[in-house]
Amino acid sequence: MSSTLRKKSRGTYAVPVTINNAITLDFTVDSGASDVTIPVDVVTTPTGAGTIRNTAFTAEKTYVLADESKVKSRTFRFRSLTVGDRVVQDVIGSVAPASGTLLFG
Repeated sequence: MSSTLRKKSRGTYAVPVTINNAITLDFTVDSGASDVTIPVDVVTTPTGAGTIRNTAFTAEKTYVLADESKVKSRTFRFRSLTVGDRVVQDVIGSVAPASGTLLFG
């Protein structure tokens, strides 16, 4: 996977992740994130492409952010996420506010 990491500004790294074999986006690697997170405005893109269906949404969960604030978010299940030659199935994801960061935890 190290060959797929791309350095971004301010010392963070990004990795291209293919969602449900349909769309590839650069996610910021966040070792502190408990779930994979995508902003609501990005959720509409894969939904329109048929990659995240309404039936994939599971519940709502409260997350504690780095500043210790709490936020509720809808959760859903990715059928698969692919990074390089690795495929992980049935991954829990959450929806962040619009224009948020794609996080790969």
